[in-house]
Amino acid sequence: MYAPGGRDRTENRVNLSLLAGTIANPADGTISGVAPQAQLVVMKVFGDNSTGAAEDDILAALEDCVKLGVDAVNQSVGAVSSHTFSKLTTGHTIRAEFEPITFTVTFVDGLTGDTLDTQTVAYGRDAAAPQAPQHEGYTFSGWDAAFTNVRSDLTVTAQYDKNSESTTPDQPEPGQPDQPDQPDQPDDGKQDDKPATGDSFSAVGWP
Repeated sequence: MYAPGGRDRTENRVNLSLLAGTIANPADGTISGVAPQAQLVVMKVFGDNSTGAAEDDILAALEDCVKLGVDAVNQSVGAVSSHTFSKLTTGHTIRAEFEPITFTVTFVDGLTGDTLDTQTVAYGRDAAAPQAPQHEGYTFSGWDAAFTNVRSDLTVTAQYDKNSESTTPDQPEPGQPDQPDQPDQPDDGKQDDKPATGDSFSAVGWP
């Protein structure tokens, strides 16, 4: 322990498990089973009631890691935007590690509400649209939101237009029976002899 206070920091099991996985991880990037031969050296550089670590404590811990012959060193000293090491007496390699900021983009079917795809997209990158499903009587018209340069969680919905129904001319109104075509009347010259509707005639006798 380098910082004041006697509190045992190994009680932080979650953080130590993360560091152990990072340090003992094989070169090919895979993690499988356990590593019974891996040894961890915990260097306490934070005081029990402090929010930071002193530079002298950090350097002393690093130098002792070298003396002990540790194979890899992982520093977890909190998130800081900058730090100046002014009392270096030997060469050190200090590496800053960053995790990408990611967002979740969910694609949804606008007719059924089903989830079509869920993607994890890094900050500022583009999502890839899945194949929009086909629905009878509808035509896919596009997505309701842009999914390029993603900077927040998104739900993107597939939009559909309803197809117009085709109509046949001279169709009867709904509920009305079909009317048969009327045959043409023969023209035998007698049509002109028929009285017009509304004319008045008087009987004069029998021939």
